[in-house]
Amino acid sequence: MRKTIAILGRQPALGLAELESTYGSELVHPFGDHAVVHDIVTIEDFQRLGGSIRVGIVTAELDTAKWRTVEKYILGNIDSLFPTIDGKLIFGISAFGIKTSGREVAKTALLTKKAIKATGQSVRMVPHKSTEHNAATVLYNKLASSNGVELLVVSDGSKTLIGYTTAIQDIDAYAARDQKRPMRDAKVGMLPPKLAQIIVNIAVGKTDSFSRDNSEEQTSSKSRQVRILDPFCGTGVVLQEAMLMDYDIYGTDIEPRMIEYSIENLKWLDGLYPDAGDYPA
Repeated sequence: MRKTIAILGRQPALGLAELESTYGSELVHPFGDHAVVHDIVTIEDFQRLGGSIRVGIVTAELDTAKWRTVEKYILGNIDSLFPTIDGKLIFGISAFGIKTSGREVAKTALLTKKAIKATGQSVRMVPHKSTEHNAATVLYNKLASSNGVELLVVSDGSKTLIGYTTAIQDIDAYAARDQKRPMRDAKVGMLPPKLAQIIVNIAVGKTDSFSRDNSEEQTSSKSRQVRILDPFCGTGVVLQEAMLMDYDIYGTDIEPRMIEYSIENLKWLDGLYPDAGDYPA
């Protein structure tokens, strides 16, 4: 299995704790402040992890943390880093943990575009405003698709990993589950779905529901053997994320109105995704 990498979110300590709890600390290896190297997280698993923004495949490891050296490597390995496809290739570069600037990354991207065009491949570069593209840019420009490449450059201060993104968080799905729920109450707080996923994963810990060796039917059955109890369920955000993970759920609250809100929100979610086991989150 190829080495893979997860780029952590705005609260990397929580993202790391989620991965360690889910898979075991011996299987995940922090790489700098922004990433975790592993051989375990599949794209299917990734959709159930709230603390990782993107996952990717590592293709090279450089014994440097200097951007100029990284740039030289990229320009010297165009053929292996970027596929030849029918139609137009769309690409961008995102750098994490390496001392550089958005301007330098943009310059490297322009040189890369020129080098790709020299091979005869039609290409479009996604403009760079900073050292990294946000999730919306990657998602809407389809940089993790068969016609797109988000080149990942991740450094821990001494070494640099080069790779490409295979999956990005579906921000539209998160927004829909957060903002379109029929019953909301700002007075009791609004827990983000991403954080709710992290809470569930840390609470459950290692489970066969994340096992790559099981069929979908076996995995679903084993997920339902775990019951998630939220004793202060509020509007049901933790319950909804646990339901989408196919866990058995049970919620309580001292306020009857919150129970009604949770029930209505879960009914809405069940109608939106009638088969939660098939929903990629």
